[in-house]
Amino acid sequence: MKISLNGMRFYAYHGFYEVEQKVGGWYSVDVTAEPTIKEAGKDDELSQTINYEIIYNTVKTEMSKKSKLIEHVALRTLHALEQTLPTATALTVRIHKLNPPLGGEVKEAVVEIQNY
Repeated sequence: MKISLNGMRFYAYHGFYEVEQKVGGWYSVDVTAEPTIKEAGKDDELSQTINYEIIYNTVKTEMSKKSKLIEHVALRTLHALEQTLPTATALTVRIHKLNPPLGGEVKEAVVEIQNY
């Protein structure tokens, strides 16, 4: 079983260039987690699965911390999720930097990290 929270949007101040850290930009974050409990829906209890609210709040906290590289944000977020989701056996974090300032039209730059 996999649980995903996709398209979490945040305005954040990540970027190598000073202007990116001052002006900021939009980011989208996807997280996929695999709970250790394979029959999470059987008992209809939140304690038997992964709480979406914990995922969202953890990502929100990490996105609010300025970083030069989204690779750093992704790794930091993965480590924070490992701490807050002890029932997850596998985690994937994807950070989409929307409309990166590259001098041309680019929809997004994406970094993905997994712990398995």
